[in-house]
Amino acid sequence: MSEGKGYEEYVFYRYTPTLAGVVIFVLLFECTTIYHAWQTCRKRSWFMVPIIIGGIFETIGYIGRALSHNDREALGPYVIQTLLLLLGPALFAASIYMILGRIILLTDGERYSLIRRTWLTKIFVGGDVLSFLTQSGGGGIMSGADEDNPDNMKIGEKVIIVGLCIQVIFFGFFVLTAFVFQKRGREHLLALEGWVLWRKHLYVLYGTSVLILVRSVFRVAEYAQGNDGFGTFISSSFLLTTTSLRRLRISSGEMALQGQFFFSYKPSVAAVVIAALVFSAITAIHVYRFVKNHKTKRIRLLLVLSMASFNEVLGYALRIPGSRSSRTGAIHALSPLLLIFTPLMVTSVIYYIFSKISTAVAPHCVPLKSSLMLKILSGVDLVCQLAISAGVMVAARANSSAGKGVLLAAIAIHVSNAMGFVVAVVIWQRRVGGKWIGGLDHLSISTQRDVLAIYIATGLIMLRSLLRFIEFACGPNGPFQDHEAPFYIYDFLPMAVVLITCIQWYDSDNIPASYRSRNWELEEVGVQDA
Repeated sequence: MSEGKGYEEYVFYRYTPTLAGVVIFVLLFECTTIYHAWQTCRKRSWFMVPIIIGGIFETIGYIGRALSHNDREALGPYVIQTLLLLLGPALFAASIYMILGRIILLTDGERYSLIRRTWLTKIFVGGDVLSFLTQSGGGGIMSGADEDNPDNMKIGEKVIIVGLCIQVIFFGFFVLTAFVFQKRGREHLLALEGWVLWRKHLYVLYGTSVLILVRSVFRVAEYAQGNDGFGTFISSSFLLTTTSLRRLRISSGEMALQGQFFFSYKPSVAAVVIAALVFSAITAIHVYRFVKNHKTKRIRLLLVLSMASFNEVLGYALRIPGSRSSRTGAIHALSPLLLIFTPLMVTSVIYYIFSKISTAVAPHCVPLKSSLMLKILSGVDLVCQLAISAGVMVAARANSSAGKGVLLAAIAIHVSNAMGFVVAVVIWQRRVGGKWIGGLDHLSISTQRDVLAIYIATGLIMLRSLLRFIEFACGPNGPFQDHEAPFYIYDFLPMAVVLITCIQWYDSDNIPASYRSRNWELEEVGVQDA
């Protein structure tokens, strides 16, 4: 058997990666990563940064599986998903190791630990780095496989097995160390009950450690069995069992989801590149402004705007493969899904900004208590996100009409939610300023700009969502399906303006204002807090 033939016999996938599993896990990892990033900045818990990076790795890794949905023989996507999905848990482990050291410090229980606290993090993180580099090296060797070097795949697998074994050994010893610490210091820890929440943190540490340990052991077995072992098939079988989704069908350059066409044209590369570059620039500005002002508590939540802008970059970038090949169904499905979610992410920030403005200026003028209104509005949008995901899954299960109905209902609820919010803002403005339009001249220029930005951003998002509703309601025969230009008019332009408008929120300096300045502003117009 020739070397070239040996390379050809190595099969990347012995199944077709399911699109449904990819979409679900991309969304799950994206949402949890955003939440971790927000919590890290809010609490300044910088030791959690590896978990954020690991979440990004997992997200991109599953996108790599999406790229393999219709091209199982492409080396690039296979290496991306293999390497990043391998390395993600190693980064999770780094933060978990540091957490035990902080629990020991919090409880003043270093005398009960097998290893001195100052050495504990260094030893386990050092082992994790060694495992990380070994697995990275294995992935690098696999990426160098070609017809001239067919054995690189198997060599890379063996190196990865070594890296995984290192991870299992260190993690096993880490769990033992945590257990011994709890066992030895049992009486000391019990005396701290009610004062220190050590039990919650320690049990979360146990749970996450066991999950990563089980995952690593399974990965060792998977790679040890080789490319044709039973482990190769389990992930696909699990995803297919839990989601029961059918594959996308491609025909004549048009993509259909059980008969529902997303569009009947090939996306323009030039337009996609321009859109991606514009949102990349907007993302860079948001990140810069966030880093510059992140010490302000209110500013930390604005990290979601950077994530939303990056979501747009990713959504448009995933349209590029559609201009080259008709066999990109997974890409076409991910792209609109990401673009649909962006407005929901932005509105959550808008609701938060208004909550802070109304609380700082005139909390009694809001139709509903600001904190309660924020929870209701954000909760409804969260339900909409879940409904949109469910709509796509239902449509993929040969019930396109039901899926379409769920999708339309979710968008309609989102629009209604935004309209209710605008009504609440108008009522608040009327009560504060005595006018339906304007009436905020007595407030600071910064507050006036914030309120104006809320109106502009919410209005554009509502307009964009309404046009999206019309697009999906009309179906493949609608006015938006045969031409690409309308897509950029009702999606690209509104979201670009919205994200640019939101940039000014980083400069606001009066939310929340001091009690004295609030009282002074309200006294000027004869409005007093209850």
